[in-house]
Amino acid sequence: MEQQQQLQHFIHPNHPLLFNPDDRRGYPCWGCDESIYGPSYSCKECGGVYSHHKSCAELPLKLHHPLHPIHPLILFPPWRHQRNYKCELCKAYKGNTLIGVLAATSTFTSHALL
Repeated sequence: MEQQQQLQHFIHPNHPLLFNPDDRRGYPCWGCDESIYGPSYSCKECGGVYSHHKSCAELPLKLHHPLHPIHPLILFPPWRHQRNYKCELCKAYKGNTLIGVLAATSTFTSHALL
């Protein structure tokens, strides 16, 4: 029997997330809050509640980006900052349902940069 691809994700460290090449449940992604139709990772132990698009689940935890070249941007879980924040790129205010990318030593905030 072939073993299913797994990913240990920082937003849900209790159980591994299992890969599904063609998820059709339409659950919201914990990374971008969009419905999932296609490749995904989800926690089977928790009934699929912790679900991510494949691209969102595989985002790097830290990246250098030309829009904020001062220092790396760090990916944080939504509950790290219990406040609404304004995305510096699209200017929309977001609550703590989405993962935000925040700079380590400044107030620069944005949606996860896919």
